[in-house]
Amino acid sequence: MKSSLRRAYLVLTSAGTALGCATNNDLTDPVAPARLADHAVYSAVLSGLFPSPSGGPARYVISDSTERHGSGKELSSEYVTRQFGPELIEHIKEAAANFAARSAESVALDASAFRVHGTVELVSQATLKQISDEAAPLRGYEPAGSYWAVYYARFPGARGQIGFSQPGYDADGRHALLSYSHGCGSLCADYGYVLLGRRNGVWVVLKRVITLMS
Repeated sequence: MKSSLRRAYLVLTSAGTALGCATNNDLTDPVAPARLADHAVYSAVLSGLFPSPSGGPARYVISDSTERHGSGKELSSEYVTRQFGPELIEHIKEAAANFAARSAESVALDASAFRVHGTVELVSQATLKQISDEAAPLRGYEPAGSYWAVYYARFPGARGQIGFSQPGYDADGRHALLSYSHGCGSLCADYGYVLLGRRNGVWVVLKRVITLMS
């Protein structure tokens, strides 16, 4: 099984760089296949979990590098069964092992590799810190919402601030597991896991498990 997982890892690992706040406005831009693998999963999560409320093009603002998932420990079978349900355990157990290995590392994302109905902008930690610094003088007036007031002034219409870990895959590359984070206001945030399946060549969200919410 280890050799199968390694083969899946080598096939599906993405490569790419992103600097500053990169954008993708043209879904026909040519992208190397190696970069498309993981980004196809990310795109399915965006479309499945965070579509535009109006049904029109969405504006996605995403951390420019993947997030490290905790210590990278493998999810236990007990946890997976309890959270995702026994009907999904066979699909997820190999993906969970690969997820543990891959999600411990942070890699750069590529805005041009996303395929979504809308735009993708990659934002650096330096930019987010700048937003926080700009919000600091407002905290005495509006402590809860000052950061988000500045954030949405810079990114109007954005579907909040979104981050992903690297996904893990099962041996045949038909199921993927990743963690995500989503902030959208002072009392609007959630974090959890997403399991996806590849159906007729297209990734679809099978289940989301929210572990933290405010």
